[in-house]
Amino acid sequence: MPPFFDSLVVFFLYVFLDSLILPIASTVYLAYMGRLHPPLLVAVLGAIATTAGSIAQYLAVRWLLAHPGLQQPWLASTRARIETLVTGAGHATFWALFVIYATPLGAGPLRLVAAAGGYPLTRFSAAIFLGCVPYYAVVAWVGATFKISPWVYAIVLVGAALVSVTVWLLRTRKAAS
Repeated sequence: MPPFFDSLVVFFLYVFLDSLILPIASTVYLAYMGRLHPPLLVAVLGAIATTAGSIAQYLAVRWLLAHPGLQQPWLASTRARIETLVTGAGHATFWALFVIYATPLGAGPLRLVAAAGGYPLTRFSAAIFLGCVPYYAVVAWVGATFKISPWVYAIVLVGAALVSVTVWLLRTRKAAS
């Protein structure tokens, strides 16, 4: 891969955008960076980037909900129920976020529900950061331990991006018809 991708700044920005907008193969990038930099550094920096991107998404959702004219009708009708569920299950929401981020499971839907339900931002952030660090440390350690060729990482990243775009296009086409 080009040296550009070896930079910790590029890594941070990628993981931030990955958690904010569209997750595409950040785990693969974590493993790749683990072979180049100390795994604990990669884990902590990745956890900070993921948490920051998640906070930005949380704030965007909260802003959207504060402007009723921008909402979809179904969201306005279910918002009260979501808020009640999240408020009544505060500890469960924390542990659910923690566990999802400590594993390779997708966290997007739960993150959006927590934001829509007004889950406290400090607890939201703590759950994500604390869940990311051990998972990212293991992934970075695997990257450091098993010296896989950078070309394999590049092929996997491009393949994941192509699969993601294809799935998105198919869903968009299906929704339009």
